[in-house]
Amino acid sequence: MGADRATRIVMSHRLLRRYVLPGERVVLAMRRHWAKLLEPALTCLAVFVLVAWATLALQPTLGDRALWLWWLWLAALARLGWRVLLWRVEWFVATDKRMLLLTGLVTHQIGMMPLLKVTDMRYSRSLPGQLLGYGQFLLESAGQDQALRSIDWVAHPDATYRDLCALIFTPTGTPDTVAAAHARLVPGVGASAAPPTPPPPLTPV
Repeated sequence: MGADRATRIVMSHRLLRRYVLPGERVVLAMRRHWAKLLEPALTCLAVFVLVAWATLALQPTLGDRALWLWWLWLAALARLGWRVLLWRVEWFVATDKRMLLLTGLVTHQIGMMPLLKVTDMRYSRSLPGQLLGYGQFLLESAGQDQALRSIDWVAHPDATYRDLCALIFTPTGTPDTVAAAHARLVPGVGASAAPPTPPPPLTPV
């Protein structure tokens, strides 16, 4: 995802604008993969088929009372609708300073991880994830308590992984600044690597 498109997504959503600071540069902004809705959708379909079969089978015996079974399907449909609403408000946002995971429809929850604290990131894809196109990221940090550790149902996981690695583990600053810092850490590199000035020739007495 390009930074311009991610910025447009954040600017078009009031909820995202609320938690992104004015000085931050948005790099990624995406919802979780649609496969998260697959289980409630299949459950709703299975309940519909089961209730339809049970209604046809029991109606000769129970009469119109068999129609009460359709309340089970309405409950499954309401569950699917609730999961869709939750999915719509769940966002993963990465800026040049931190990563944010926004969840919750009634109670908003924001997990945050500063990029400077990320020491490692593991990337895994299960067999369904490989087939449907989603993955999981596990973040490791220097601190003990992590408000954001696991990012599940990541869409476009390969490209997202490359973008995050470039964002987290690429040194920041100008080339001169990086070279100067490297020269301070490694003796004999950079400006300190210049040959010493030879002493002036001795003048005979």
